[in-house]
Amino acid sequence: MLKHLLPHDGRPGHQPELDGFRGLAVAIVLLAHSSNAGYPLFGVLDFYHYGSVGVYLFFVLSAYLIDRQIINALEMGHANLGFWIRFALRRVLRIYPLYLVALLLNWALSARGLPSPIHSASDVLRHLALLEGRQVFWTIPVEFLYYILSPLVLVILWPLYRRRPVLAIAVLSTALASLWYLRLQHVAMPIFLRFLPVLGCGTLLALTQRRLRLPGGIGLALLALILTTVPTIARLIYGTSSFHGHSFTLAYGIAWALILYQSLNHEIALSALGRWLPLRALGALSFSVYLLHKPVLALAQHYLPDPWVLPAFLAGTLAVSLLTYTFVERPLAQLKFRP
Repeated sequence: MLKHLLPHDGRPGHQPELDGFRGLAVAIVLLAHSSNAGYPLFGVLDFYHYGSVGVYLFFVLSAYLIDRQIINALEMGHANLGFWIRFALRRVLRIYPLYLVALLLNWALSARGLPSPIHSASDVLRHLALLEGRQVFWTIPVEFLYYILSPLVLVILWPLYRRRPVLAIAVLSTALASLWYLRLQHVAMPIFLRFLPVLGCGTLLALTQRRLRLPGGIGLALLALILTTVPTIARLIYGTSSFHGHSFTLAYGIAWALILYQSLNHEIALSALGRWLPLRALGALSFSVYLLHKPVLALAQHYLPDPWVLPAFLAGTLAVSLLTYTFVERPLAQLKFRP
């Protein structure tokens, strides 16, 4: 089963720690949405409105992995037309088939009178066209648009980065910080731009990874700090749980980027967390889990008594996600495109 879920183990360049952090990201989302529905972990540990913190980790991970691939191609001189065509095809096949499955499943729930953000064929088409993103689907347009923007940014910055890498990194950092500050001043902007600074932290990690030299302990300290913002813990420590507003988006993005960097380079505890097999297996299923968990929760709430909702929600989500991973995600990921 693990070989089925983790087929890239042992391949050159594969970073298994990132599988585990992808699992951590989706675990945070699951715990948040079960808390939002009135089912906190163990009945006491509340993750209410905390799902965005897991999404920020997803954003940083996605941007890092995509942009590391582009940077490698630029460095080796392989960023030709064929590379960009394959890049676009992989991104479309990675997102759209499973996205369509999730949209249709939500539409079917709506037809049966269950809670769902998708109520008609028009809703499905608007989501596929990236014109709308309700509930968990809000992240899809944001991430997909970044797949279009970040290659352009890297190609434009590349000549400067080759000659003056520190200056190029400073230019990008300043642009991201400025965009975050404008939103902090309530300047109206599309949702994509609001979260661009978080995704940009993944790009910065890809650009700076070989140049950073940080002491050990920073990543673990930052992870501990993030855990103190879990609502139940935050109320005990800080007397408030309001750490999910826009004021904190960039801080979370920077913190997650540094945690990922430390897990890949210095800190044994973070590396061990990322390599923990249950988290890595969850990470392999993370996209299916993210897109499909809300329908499973709606069904569990509708048909089961309260004590059974949380375990059925978690087990059902894993079962459905394993099916879609096996019959949708993995076959498409194994498609080969000619150079």
